[in-house]
Amino acid sequence: MEAPTKLKATKTSKSMKVRPFAEVQEEIFREFPRTKELWTKTEPRREVSLMLTRLRKEQGLSQKEIAGRAGWDKAFVSRLESGLSGFPDSDTVARYAAACGLSAGFVIGEQSGAKHMRVRGAVTLRADSGQPQPHSFERLRDRRLELNAEEEETDAEAREQ
Repeated sequence: MEAPTKLKATKTSKSMKVRPFAEVQEEIFREFPRTKELWTKTEPRREVSLMLTRLRKEQGLSQKEIAGRAGWDKAFVSRLESGLSGFPDSDTVARYAAACGLSAGFVIGEQSGAKHMRVRGAVTLRADSGQPQPHSFERLRDRRLELNAEEEETDAEAREQ
């Protein structure tokens, strides 16, 4: 077995400046065009993984607790949150949400301008938990939702950092 390569520690230069993520990302995309294609293709999976992790943490739960509540092992939850296991199916999302004490659903909307969306269809996902789930997402049908542009800007800024 080959010995691992040792990395040589280097001191950081005082002239070294921190660059925004978006700037570094754009440079990488220019230099490696295939990277941009893969990044774009995997964005929905990354966004779902980040959302699941954020929801778990907001609920004050560990991966082990989610695993126990959903009937999975911790390694599965870790893969799910890393995005390495592919895009999760609807039952997995519903079980994860239920383990967090939340509901999950699919919403399909028609955006009307930059600030509003009309919900055209909505379905509540049901976890295979045997517990009755309220049909809360169905109540969103035909409603006009206001999109919060301020939150979108905050989310975009957070991704850049």
